[in-house]
Amino acid sequence: DDARALFERSELRERRASREAQGTRVAGQPPGSLFFWYFSLATQRKVHERLGKQEKVPRPAGRNLRSKNVNKLNMNTHKQKRPWYREPWVWLMIAFPMTAVIAGMITLYLAVTTSDGLVVDDYYKRGKAINRVLARDEAAARYQLKASIDLDLRDNRMQLQLEGATADWPQLLTFSLLHPTQPGHDQVIMLPHAGDGFYAGEIDEVSRGRWYLQLEGDDWRLSGEVRVPQTETAVLLPLAVDE
Repeated sequence: DDARALFERSELRERRASREAQGTRVAGQPPGSLFFWYFSLATQRKVHERLGKQEKVPRPAGRNLRSKNVNKLNMNTHKQKRPWYREPWVWLMIAFPMTAVIAGMITLYLAVTTSDGLVVDDYYKRGKAINRVLARDEAAARYQLKASIDLDLRDNRMQLQLEGATADWPQLLTFSLLHPTQPGHDQVIMLPHAGDGFYAGEIDEVSRGRWYLQLEGDDWRLSGEVRVPQTETAVLLPLAVDE
């Protein structure tokens, strides 16, 4: 028994000595202890990753703000590089004054090139002539006059046939082609007698639309209208006079 006790004591001493020797090597960081230390750390890290206990390191807030500011600056720079003629508001601001300028130029052109014909200088003379004009209409009705007119717009000529209760046809008639709104386009043509109540003459170019016709003799007058281009023969008759 004593020998056995001595053997166990010596074994314990050897184990203690080996442990102390191992502790000395870890403190001095020999190659074997460093490898064991790194291996233990790697093992602990893998265990933490598997268990989901590894903490995530947050990014600095300033870095995110800096990246956002850089993106906004790039967007603003891209917008500033857009050409001015691709902006719809620019053309909208130009359209209104440009429309007013164009309308003013058109109005000025119409005012210069056309005649208003609405202002009459001789009011008194025109008033005195009313009775004479009415007398012309009454005379045409008394003579039972009627005229048929054909306009040849290709050759700029016209032909007229006069009918009535008298066989004494005038040698010269006055034919008026009157525009309803632009007196500057009116035409007055003298028609010589060609025989058997036919008259012919030349006319200027006639625009499309409605025209008033008037035929005057010595003491009578016939009136009517025609639409250009002409589709049928225009007929001139005396105006109805209220007694």
